[in-house]
Amino acid sequence: MNKKNIIIIPARLNSSRLPQKLLRLVQEQKTLIQLTYEQCSKSGFPVFIATDSKKIIEECLKFCDREFLIKTGHHNNGTSRIVEAINHLSEYKNILNVQGDEPLVTVEMINEAFKELEAGNDLISFYYETTAKTSNDEVKVVLNHKKFALYFSRENIPFNQDENRKLNRNVHVGIYGYKKDLLLNLPNLNLPDIARNENLEQLKFLYYDYKIKMIKTDDRLIGVDNEQELIKLIKYLNKNGKR
Repeated sequence: MNKKNIIIIPARLNSSRLPQKLLRLVQEQKTLIQLTYEQCSKSGFPVFIATDSKKIIEECLKFCDREFLIKTGHHNNGTSRIVEAINHLSEYKNILNVQGDEPLVTVEMINEAFKELEAGNDLISFYYETTAKTSNDEVKVVLNHKKFALYFSRENIPFNQDENRKLNRNVHVGIYGYKKDLLLNLPNLNLPDIARNENLEQLKFLYYDYKIKMIKTDDRLIGVDNEQELIKLIKYLNKNGKR
């Protein structure tokens, strides 16, 4: 196992659509943040939690050692929080960003992410294919022939001019892996209009010519942004258990 690989879970308390969601109980009296941490820990890689919330730190001390908790300032997104956190972890070179509301991330996905980073890719993420109708809550990604991202959008891209033809679309799974040097350069880059307009921070990378290698997965994660998705996750866990 490469000792330069690390998982960081950026965790914020306040969420506009589901307040304090990471502290919600989801299975066996365990909170969402605990399940995510435990799932990531199955990979065997070091797992750190980065947060600005005293409540989250108090919760996390119930299931992980203080040395794996990093107190950060306020940030507008998880990537920015990880940039601050990695300054305290200088020995690591490959960083995987798993949001605190992703308890269904698999060990296979984690291993594949680090494999691609170790192979020389600076930035990776995931997607799955679907022919089903998608909503604007699901981010779509268009790829080139080498499986690098061309563009992300909440709109249904690519556009299907022939409504009678079934079209595969790639739905983005918001787990990212980065080289440390790339992360540390982010604060020097202004947020472009395309990222602001779509409200998609990954477009910042594309705007500044960073290549995002996309990894196909058959795993369907259930990210939790609202009460309905939380109920969906709880039902899934009650039926299937943790992965």
